Amino acid sequence: MAVITARSTIVANTFATPPIQNPTVFENGRERCSVAVVGVTSGDSIGSVYKLARVFSWHRIRSIRMFNAAITSGAASFGLYRVDADGGAVVLANAYASAVSIASAQTTGTELAFSNRAISAMAQFIWQDAGLTADPHLPYDLCMTLTAAAAASGSVGFDIGFVID
Repeated sequence: MAVITARSTIVANTFATPPIQNPTVFENGRERCSVAVVGVTSGDSIGSVYKLARVFSWHRIRSIRMFNAAITSGAASFGLYRVDADGGAVVLANAYASAVSIASAQTTGTELAFSNRAISAMAQFIWQDAGLTADPHLPYDLCMTLTAAAAASGSVGFDIGFVID
């Protein structure tokens, strides 16, 4: 076993010649959050979409924590849609998580931001999470889409953390 010193990219940039300025979205960025609660109704079917929060393509998602009442049955994916004023079409319905159960109550929170995203992608912008090759400079809606129908009614809440610059 060897003892090593390893540097993250943001630290290594300070040792570059000349030093590289890190984007503030990766270092010393301002964090914002949105808190959203949606009501799921017994009988809501597969494909039902719940629009949770507005995010922008140049933001970086830090965390998506879900809390929910027992819906008895039901599962959902979490991803990105165009905003209603831009047609509301799906961009990537499972950008962050797929088929997450909402059947049992969750009062301690379930982290969703890295369910489908690799940890190495934590420094990606939302446009990259959406699978795009360039920043379109657009707003998106972070949405929950049912992948299994709801058998009971209840609330699903979200605490969404993102970095804006």
